[in-house]
Amino acid sequence: MKIKKSKASVLVASLIIMGIVLIASLSIAFVAVKERRASIEESKTTVVFQSADQAVEAMMAKIYRGGFLYANQLGVGYSCDASGILIDSTHGYTIEFLDNNSNRIFCNTSVSIGDIARIKVTSTTSQVGRAIEAKIGCDITTCQQLNSHLTAGGYHCLANDIPCAGVYWNPVWFSHGVLDGKGFVVKNLTVSAFNSYAGLFSTLSNATVKNLGIVNANVQYDPSGTGYGNWGTGILAGVMTSYSLVSNCYTSGDIGGDGYEGGIIGQMYEGTRLDQSYSTAKVHVNYANKERFFGGLVGYNQGNITNSYSTGNVSGNYFASDPTYNTTQFTGGIVGYNGIPGTISNVYFGGTVRDSLQLGTIAGANMSNLFNYFYNVDKNPCTAAYDYSNHSLPITSCPSLTNGKTTSEMEDNSTYSDPSWNFDTIWLMAKPNIYPFISSSHYPCLKWQGSVDYCPPY
Repeated sequence: MKIKKSKASVLVASLIIMGIVLIASLSIAFVAVKERRASIEESKTTVVFQSADQAVEAMMAKIYRGGFLYANQLGVGYSCDASGILIDSTHGYTIEFLDNNSNRIFCNTSVSIGDIARIKVTSTTSQVGRAIEAKIGCDITTCQQLNSHLTAGGYHCLANDIPCAGVYWNPVWFSHGVLDGKGFVVKNLTVSAFNSYAGLFSTLSNATVKNLGIVNANVQYDPSGTGYGNWGTGILAGVMTSYSLVSNCYTSGDIGGDGYEGGIIGQMYEGTRLDQSYSTAKVHVNYANKERFFGGLVGYNQGNITNSYSTGNVSGNYFASDPTYNTTQFTGGIVGYNGIPGTISNVYFGGTVRDSLQLGTIAGANMSNLFNYFYNVDKNPCTAAYDYSNHSLPITSCPSLTNGKTTSEMEDNSTYSDPSWNFDTIWLMAKPNIYPFISSSHYPCLKWQGSVDYCPPY
């Protein structure tokens, strides 16, 4: 009986072991199937991501053409829905343009590609239902890269401050593109120009430059060249054409030329804009020429200059012994010559302007629109704009206008009481009774500068 009982126990134990093995085998098989399914799903996801990557690349290729972005400019298959999302019906994706704060940029409005920080692409045909985002990176880190990258249009941005000391600079013709400085600066740029247009850029054509500083620059026109003469010299650009825009930019250093010369831009043509920018650069003549236009910001203007200022000294080259040299020389604290249909508004000049027959503390000559401007009358007991109709006006007879303010008035917020001076979003007033932590009054500065510590005089 004992033997039979032992055989039964062994049989039961065997069955139990077989059951455990079977359950373990089934579990292993189930895990393997699950892992296989996960692998398949991961593969699908990878395919979707790769495809979406291609969609991002295709979109980037389109907007890299520069200028401004409209949904209807991207070709057949794109449309903009009511929420501002771009629909790519050809490939089955939705595309969102996001700014630095992750706010959606409406796709059917005029959008500067420089405002786009990220592109979010979501597949509308895949069951995976996930999205990817492509961040627009900044890859310019050296002066050499800056010089080579900007020869092509598209979107470019700085990753850090750009030291240019000792680097030969060939002024760049920049067309159909955006350069976003991201608040960084180009330092110690040296340009010895033999060509007609000179600066960081020789020409801006249908281009945007923003959030960029150029500090301690030395830009000089060299008359020993064999070119046609200097038609535009500016620390940032020799000439602006074709609806180009420069905004939130500043310059410092020394600039000398013999034609159309400005602390930021040499010449601005109709349709171009200089906005919320300033210069502390010294602007002067370094060669005798019969036709000269010198300005603290712009030499010759037919565009729109607004919400900007200059504090650098501007000097012409008055030849008392040879008056023929002076008949076409115009020197101004903001512009040398404001031609039709040029517009200048909400500007001030805090430097000095000297040594020119036709000089003005705002415009050496104004033939067009000049609004809401101020200048320091203590430094410049002269008219804001030379009377072009009266060439016999001697340089010692410059009646001041009501827009000329003393230093204390220039530093007083009540001077800028006109609503067009927007101290809510554009300008910053540095005055001890407003900011007790500063020791003395300053001229106004631009809010994007970030602190009253940066308001002039320094």
